[in-house]
Amino acid sequence: CAGDDAGSGDLPMVAAARLGEPGPVRIAALEAAKPVVSAVPAWHPLVMRLSGMVCGGDPAVRYEAMEVLDARAWSQEGVPEAAFLAVLNDNDSPFLVTEALRLLRYRAKGLADPAPFVAIAKVLATHLDPGIRGRAALLLARLAPGDPEIRKLLVSLLDDPHGYTRSAAAEALAFEGAVEAIHALVAHIDDQSPNTWDMLPFEHLDGRREVPHHEGSYFKRVDDAYLRAIEALSVPLGDEAFTYREVNLRYVNLDIIAATRDAKKWYAAHVEQIPDDAAPPPPLDE
Repeated sequence: CAGDDAGSGDLPMVAAARLGEPGPVRIAALEAAKPVVSAVPAWHPLVMRLSGMVCGGDPAVRYEAMEVLDARAWSQEGVPEAAFLAVLNDNDSPFLVTEALRLLRYRAKGLADPAPFVAIAKVLATHLDPGIRGRAALLLARLAPGDPEIRKLLVSLLDDPHGYTRSAAAEALAFEGAVEAIHALVAHIDDQSPNTWDMLPFEHLDGRREVPHHEGSYFKRVDDAYLRAIEALSVPLGDEAFTYREVNLRYVNLDIIAATRDAKKWYAAHVEQIPDDAAPPPPLDE
């Protein structure tokens, strides 16, 4: 988690040399680094400096360095990998952790060693912040698809106290292809709670304030997320799969309520075709 010394010359080297300077110079160096960081080799001083900045120090600096570093496909490179893992272990800056989880979700398949990321994501799935819990769930689905322990954890998050986390768990189960989770999703389907979450704002290096926003599904409600997950998970049934009816923006509430009725009827007709490794199917209210 430490960077090398940088010299001067070409733009990547100049940017690396200026990253350690405070104020507007550092901001300019970060801006200059973003379009060129993907073109340099893994051992380049620019990559090393950015990785060192991500590892520790001022949270605002760490955030900006992380965004720049993610402009390169870093997941097979040990030093940036260690830097992102260090962010996940940060206990003082939730905005850093949730952004790292968001970025890691799309790098997960390429990680050289996913095991430490799986371990910390399991811990983060119990974090006090619902945004972090939900994004940890989404990361776990990418890191360990098919893992029975992870699937059990994701199903348990359908009972999370916050709608965003519940919706993220549903999306994660859909990504996993956990067809048996349809039983649990239908059992929870009458959940009209909102599924958005905003953290406290943080301040960027240039003084801009940002509120980390988490959104659980297109229509911003838990039942919408569950219906989407059921539709995705039922695909193996072919022509018998569940179809989430079109929702008119003028009648969102009525259409989603009607879609939940569709899902219950579909489930009653197809429950025997859905694998179930746990409890018997939940009772349904007509």
